[in-house]
This record gives sequence, C-alpha cells and structure tokens, in this order.
Amino acid sequence: MPNASGLAKKRKIAPVAKQESALAGFFAATVEQSKKRFGSEGVLVGTVEEENQYGIPWKHLAQMWLYKSNIFPLGNVIGLAGPSMSYKTAQGFDLCRLVLDNEGASHIVEHENKLNRQFMHAIVGTGNINIVPAATVEDAQDSITEILDLYKKKANNSFPLLIGLDSLAGSNTKTASAAMKKEGHASKNYPEAANLWSNYFKWLSSELIGLNVNFYFTNHLKEKIDSVGFSKQYTKQGGSAQDFHAGQYIYAKNAGKIKSTTRPGEWLKLTVHKCGTGSKGHHILVPVINEQWQDEITKEPQQKIYLDWDEAIAKLLVDDIQLGTTIK
Repeated sequence: MPNASGLAKKRKIAPVAKQESALAGFFAATVEQSKKRFGSEGVLVGTVEEENQYGIPWKHLAQMWLYKSNIFPLGNVIGLAGPSMSYKTAQGFDLCRLVLDNEGASHIVEHENKLNRQFMHAIVGTGNINIVPAATVEDAQDSITEILDLYKKKANNSFPLLIGLDSLAGSNTKTASAAMKKEGHASKNYPEAANLWSNYFKWLSSELIGLNVNFYFTNHLKEKIDSVGFSKQYTKQGGSAQDFHAGQYIYAKNAGKIKSTTRPGEWLKLTVHKCGTGSKGHHILVPVINEQWQDEITKEPQQKIYLDWDEAIAKLLVDDIQLGTTIK
C-alpha cells in the first residue's frame, strides 16, 4: 500500500493553498455565469463573507421570533389560514403596512366581496395600496399575473411590492359560475378550483425568483374532529399546492377577549405550520388592539387597529418560553 505522500503524488493533489485559490476562482466564475442568466438579484451566495439575503427588516422582535428570520423575506409565498374571525385579513393588512412603511406598494385581490375599507384603513392607514375585486378564480389569477407583468416592465422595479389574495377559496371558477346561471344551483367545483390553483402556484413561485415581490394569501381553516372528540388535523380549501409552495404558513386562532378596560381587543394565537427559515410548530399570543375615539374638531369617529407585537414578545419572555403550559 503506498504511503500518504506517494498517494498524493499519484493523484496529483495540489497543496491546500492552491486548492483554495482554484476553488475560489471556480466558484466566482459560476456565480458570474449565474448572474448573467438570472440577474444579480436572482442569485444567492450562501457564504458568510457574501451573505446575499434580501427582504424587509422586521420592526418587532416577536415577528423575527415567529418567522425565525430578521427580515420579511421577499421573492416567495406566505400563507395565512384560520377559522372565521381569526383576523386573517388583518394579518395581511399588517404585512401591507410593513411594506408601505418601507416605501413599497401593495396590491390586494379581493376574492370574497366583503372588504371593509374602514377596517383596512384602521390598520394600514394611507399609502400605495390597490384593491381589485375578483369574481372568479380565473379573474383573481389574471389580476395577479397582470400586476407582476407591470412590475417587471418598470425601469426601476427595485421597490418592494406585496401582492395579497383574500382569500384562496373566495369564489367559484368560471365553469361553476356559468353552471350556476344555467342550472340555478351550485355544483361541486372544489376539484376544479384546486387544480387551477395547483398549476398557478407552480408558475407563480418561479416568477417570484429574484424579484422584490412577496405574495400572500389567506385561507379558511377548519378543524377535523375525530371519533373521540379531539382535533387531529386541519382541512383547507384550494388543494395541497399551497402547502408545498408557501415558504411560510401561519395558522391563526382567536384566543379570547383581552380583559382590560383601557386596551379593548382580542388575543390572537399564531402557530407556525411551516417555516422555510427555521423550525415549525412554535406559537405566540398577539394582542389585536382596537382603539376608537371621536375627532375633537370634526367630531367624526376614528379607529385604529393594530397587532401589538411588542406586548407579544413581552408575554413570551414573562412566560419564560414555556408556551405549551400557558397557552390553551
């Protein structure tokens, strides 16, 4: 058996310093080649020396803890699901406010025809936000595609853009709508809608690569109760593609009224169903505060609604991270 030096000589292994130099040159060349194909923003270099993350810095520590990231990542899909009255829409508006505060714009496809503009402005305030109604699944997809195309055609599309869909299963397909008009009753169109969203998500996730664009959707969540009476799993409309393509997926649940006369609102329990930047399964309680008052001059009623992320992290610290024993 040849000794180590003889084996090295036979294989013509270069000294470590030369190996590192050759590796650096090769890696730099591959990065440059990739940037030519996909653009500088479309290539992520996963080294400590050149960490190329892109996103919007979170404002609150609780948000960093929830998403396991110090930024709101751009270029991917986020899902927000929950039962009725779990502030899914409010969470979407909260993300809109983050983007608007960072000189971005928001485009929301209203798929349920129940937008409360006062509620929206109470969370978002004012800013570059566009609300578009969608009567069918195809209308919703067309609107999302059009806004993406417009964004990519802009000479300077470096500003962050958030596209929202509220909700994933908010309306029928064109086929089902036509059948309703013809037959006068609803048919089972769930498989068709799910298939449409499955194919669209495949296209959308590819389109978002390298763009300063994030897409979020809300969806309805229903607990499936087993024969013993315990909740074992959740069911959602829209097929399984949403789980596969979402980088982060947050489940929400109303956790009761806040017992305070000075801070009216409700507790919102957020559980991480999927997290592309960290672990899943952790949860946090976030107060949703609803402040109402009368303007001193105009005497008009005023309203401000917000998720109190600072109190959420304070509660997390007080509970000493033992959330499993304190949150019911």
